[in-house]
Amino acid sequence: MGSAKGVLFLLTASALWGAIGVIVELLIASPSEVVPAVAIRSLSATLVLLPFVKRVLRRDAVLMGLISATFYTTYVVTITLEGISVPAVMLYTAPAFILALYALEGRKVKAYDVMLVIPVVAGVLLLYGGQILSFATLLGLATGLTYGLLIWYSSLMQSRKYSEWEVIQAQSLWSLPPLATASLAFPHLNLSVLEGGVLLGVLETVVAYYFFYKGMKYVGPFYSTVISATEPVFAMVYALLVFGQRLTGLQYLGAVLILLSSILAAARTRR
Repeated sequence: MGSAKGVLFLLTASALWGAIGVIVELLIASPSEVVPAVAIRSLSATLVLLPFVKRVLRRDAVLMGLISATFYTTYVVTITLEGISVPAVMLYTAPAFILALYALEGRKVKAYDVMLVIPVVAGVLLLYGGQILSFATLLGLATGLTYGLLIWYSSLMQSRKYSEWEVIQAQSLWSLPPLATASLAFPHLNLSVLEGGVLLGVLETVVAYYFFYKGMKYVGPFYSTVISATEPVFAMVYALLVFGQRLTGLQYLGAVLILLSSILAAARTRR
């Protein structure tokens, strides 16, 4: 029962995160507007979660913010350059990076978990036509790496008895100083960027991450990222409905392979 509830929480987060690309495409016109929008994202989430500020005034919470700032910026830049669907799928190279972090920690990596990563790698190759060293591919992999770091470290914080709200506040509050400083070099603030930043902060950070971290308590960080690979499905549907964006046949096959890992991981958590 607990694992089923966890999967439901994770699917809810995925449905919300699938809309990030739509928000970015509609409201954030160019890469030069990314840093101000992401800074507003962190500021709005911080303000919503003010009651949880006191506990996150600690050193381990600061690192969470720096990881978050890097991930937020990398992902939104990738969307502005690549569109909605492909960057959303590339996020889910994260399980491979999480397994690597497990190995560095000295944890035992199970053969089944490694097998789950193989369809992800194949899917990435299909999405980018085998151009594994292209700039687009490397940028996409950077989103997966930074997302993997975010999930791995948030799990570590939860093991230190931080609540879901406190983890979200840590990533919001401590990502704000570097993002606010960087935004001075990109003075492209307008009403559209402001609206986009607030939506990303409230809906895609406070609400979506609450469901994700709640689900992660039931199934753990590795399976959470694999199950949440349903996000690209939502992103593709939204992109098709709102913008008419389509993938090629091989790219759809790549997406299916990545989603296959998600289904197998969900089945694994129910055993």
